[in-house]
Amino acid sequence: MELAKRQETSLGLETYEVLGFNSEEELELEISKLTKFRNESGLGSIPLKHGQENFGG
Repeated sequence: MELAKRQETSLGLETYEVLGFNSEEELELEISKLTKFRNESGLGSIPLKHGQENFGG
């Protein structure tokens, strides 16, 4: 029997259990912590061309 390596591409459809969280609320809390840090640190700002709006932070 031959084993084949298989790599799956994720489109972000995993459940919170697969991601290592006990509940959807716990996952949402961690996401909010990350996005808050990103916005406060200025990392969410993206240089834009003239006439564009920045909705990322």
